[in-house]
Amino acid sequence: MSALSLQAEVVIGGLLVARHRAFHFAVALAFSLFLLAGASGAGAAAIHTMIVAAGSLGAVAGMRLLAPGAPLVSVRRVAATWWVPPAGRLAGAALFLAPVIAAGALGLIWPDEGWGMAVRAAILCWVFAATWAACTLALAPLLGAGSAGAIGLIAVWLGGISPSAVHQLLDGAVYLQRPAVLAWNVLPLGWRAARALSGSAGDWVLLVAWLAGGLVIGAWAASRPSDGGVLREGAA
Repeated sequence: MSALSLQAEVVIGGLLVARHRAFHFAVALAFSLFLLAGASGAGAAAIHTMIVAAGSLGAVAGMRLLAPGAPLVSVRRVAATWWVPPAGRLAGAALFLAPVIAAGALGLIWPDEGWGMAVRAAILCWVFAATWAACTLALAPLLGAGSAGAIGLIAVWLGGISPSAVHQLLDGAVYLQRPAVLAWNVLPLGWRAARALSGSAGDWVLLVAWLAGGLVIGAWAASRPSDGGVLREGAA
């Protein structure tokens, strides 16, 4: 029964992503970034372009998987093990993330860095995208799909800034500086993903930990008693 339930959730996750117009726009944006980076000879910036594009895709894909309305109601009406709906739907979404990320790696990384680096970059960006999909999946039942996606996109687009740069930027604002730098060191942001490509095991562990944590929180949030005010958001 669990295997059949998981398979069904994978299909549902894929359909939720494939039919989501915001995801279609995110795919078009990702390919636009790839084309611009390739035309400008991005070089060292290619991996950062891929990380931003992959994270954006993941944030948009994940926000619909447990969104208030039909996606969330369907989870609460199915008798399945607690982890099956979020994990299955995330797997379904990840299947749609892979081809776009692979295309970016082939177009931006392979010509200059070769197959080895292209494969490593694709795997990294896929994990990064899945991590942010898990994060927005967890936030959607609590905040709504639109708010979850917006938070994810803002974090992805600002996440390329290093903690030291954040420290300098907020120099003089001690009460804001310390929590901001702490958040930059704890969250699964783009600067950490870029560093993970060099083989830092700690960075990989943090990304995977956020992915797993997002699934657990998403499962908990989906199992909470219905909140009529949130469920009325539906179409977010």
